[in-house]
Amino acid sequence: MGRLFVMEHIGNDAYFYCIRCNTYIAKQRHQYDLPRGEAEPYVRGFTQVVNVLVGEASDYYEIGSHTFADIYCIQCGHKLGCQYIKVRGWDPHEDGRVKLRMQNLGIRPQVPQEP
Repeated sequence: MGRLFVMEHIGNDAYFYCIRCNTYIAKQRHQYDLPRGEAEPYVRGFTQVVNVLVGEASDYYEIGSHTFADIYCIQCGHKLGCQYIKVRGWDPHEDGRVKLRMQNLGIRPQVPQEP
């Protein structure tokens, strides 16, 4: 088996990380508001994430007219949330976006720049 490649966070932007292994997952600026019918407490939508594995096609599941796959931290395998695989109806641009459960993530605030 090959070596695991983990993308590092570069810059001073605020970012989210896996609470189990501190692996960088997403920048705070990549969050978006979930549609009213999709909103859940402690769940946030993200347009871009890194260092995650998408579940197998045989494990996909449907909720309403949408198809989802679970996503896991690439470093420790902790389940972080789910990814839209197929979206039918209201917004075809949702395909590929991710919903992360905030209790599985920590946040590192933006680092102020030196004057």
